[in-house]
Amino acid sequence: MNSKFYIEVACEQRNFGSERICGDVFVSRKVSEENRTIAVLSDGMGHGVKANVLATLTATMAANLTRGHRSPEKIAEMIMNTLP
Repeated sequence: MNSKFYIEVACEQRNFGSERICGDVFVSRKVSEENRTIAVLSDGMGHGVKANVLATLTATMAANLTRGHRSPEKIAEMIMNTLP
């Protein structure tokens, strides 16, 4: 499908204080064959490495599960049952 419209995805993060790693994570996936873009923003509930690891796991799982056309409720349930 050719279209004159497109979606541009961008992200900017700011670390807490002097932290070198941000506790929040943004993930986007373009699904060309379905003509859609998946975007996930995950809050790591804190700052630094630990928050970043949990946010990365959450965002990656959410993006991958969304690609499989699962409902938001089912995705949230699966993530909550999997991660600490």
